[in-house]
Amino acid sequence: SPQPVSYVAVNTFNDGRVQWLEDFQVYVGNNPDWPKAKDGTPCGGKQTGLKQGVSRTVTCPKGQWQYVSIELAGEKKRLSLCEVQVFAGNSMARGRPTWQTSTNKGNPNDPRYKSSLAVDGNPQTCSQTHQQLNNPSWKVELASEQYVSQVAVTNRNDDGYAWLHSFEVFLDGVACGHTQYSLRRGEVRTVTCNRVGKTVAVRQRGMG
Repeated sequence: SPQPVSYVAVNTFNDGRVQWLEDFQVYVGNNPDWPKAKDGTPCGGKQTGLKQGVSRTVTCPKGQWQYVSIELAGEKKRLSLCEVQVFAGNSMARGRPTWQTSTNKGNPNDPRYKSSLAVDGNPQTCSQTHQQLNNPSWKVELASEQYVSQVAVTNRNDDGYAWLHSFEVFLDGVACGHTQYSLRRGEVRTVTCNRVGKTVAVRQRGMG
């Protein structure tokens, strides 16, 4: 039956063989004959290709949807997906209290860079620390202890900074995932936690 869909996470191969998911489009719809019927509702715009092992989270229009489709345009294309995840509702972190080790330009009250922008529900607004010598960090406190399956981190998508590099995700001080991650401009990384906790933190190793 139709369900609320807030966003769809698309994950690509990370085995050294397949380098790209080519430009793609995500759709939602309720017609059982779709996508053949071509009446799906697009989520976001046309998505640029993903490199090996990279995930992207695509926001869908509000509504109740039963089917999700991913399409490559053109002929003689091969679509290879490792995992497609469909999420309903808002992030548990949205609007919760946040903190970061510093704020860009040195002003903690500067509305352009404050820590709360990372959980305001708008991917076009971004928190940003000042450049610092060691491990710039950010964290959010959830309303209570919650089971956290995954944390999705979105890099900024403007011309200011191309990379969010060498970062780690923590839940109550314990690392999620097994490595440090780097993202290109506009990319999203979904990091698996699968445990109960209250405080989610992101730490970038080295100079920020």
